Amino acid sequence: GSDQIEAQPLFEEDFVLVASRRHRFAARRHVPLASLADEPLVLLPAIFCTRRLLNASFEQAGIVPKVAVEMNSIEGILATVKTSKLATVLPRLSLGLEGGGGLRGIPLRHPTPRRGLGLLWKKRGHRSGAARALADQVRLVIKKRWRKKSGFL
Repeated sequence: GSDQIEAQPLFEEDFVLVASRRHRFAARRHVPLASLADEPLVLLPAIFCTRRLLNASFEQAGIVPKVAVEMNSIEGILATVKTSKLATVLPRLSLGLEGGGGLRGIPLRHPTPRRGLGLLWKKRGHRSGAARALADQVRLVIKKRWRKKSGFL
């Protein structure tokens, strides 16, 4: 940890398999991560922290992902998945607070990739009214919308 920065954890977010409703895994309640070994995926490039976290989970499951396409835009990835037979693995919030608009977020197991989200503040630093208001809004949205809909937290 840093002696200059303090973290305020908000919640943990699971990664999910994102697929169109016509995908072969779409009807499943959950998917073991190892089942994706031969599944062509659209993923973020390894320069993204999200991808590095996911790669660690793939390694833990003993598989190497079959990357069909790499894109550096979540919106592009979701559009590709929606209009093709490809799937992706992204944090659940990538589908938005209201759901995926025709896409399914299928929980992953053994292991369940996960990341923590929070706010970072400068220790002993001034927090402007705008910064405090933003932090309050983030907490409010999480409390009212995310936690109730996810069922995970």
